[in-house]
Amino acid sequence: MSDHNIIDLSKHREERALLADRGLTPDGGELQDICPLGVALRVLDDEMNGKPLSLTYNEIIAMVMGLDQTFDVLNRLCSKKRLNKGDLHFLFEAMQSPLTSIERFKNDTAG
Repeated sequence: MSDHNIIDLSKHREERALLADRGLTPDGGELQDICPLGVALRVLDDEMNGKPLSLTYNEIIAMVMGLDQTFDVLNRLCSKKRLNKGDLHFLFEAMQSPLTSIERFKNDTAG
């Protein structure tokens, strides 16, 4: 693996974690503005076209948070005996937004 495919996540780990807890990025933006699914699709497309890996710390944090809540929603949906088509909305929302409130999932029909 070449160096252009390596991202050093060790720098400023505590600062990034604190900002992520507040929904902010190190450059003052909001994580809510980053679509984890869009980032993943862009990375796959770049890889298929032979382009080097290009991810920011913010995108990585957003993807991790989006995946975490997506798995949380999947676990909740799997525990139900029946699914309504509307229940899948929670899954798609979790995949597209890193800061969707888990409390909302707990209090709504998917919970």
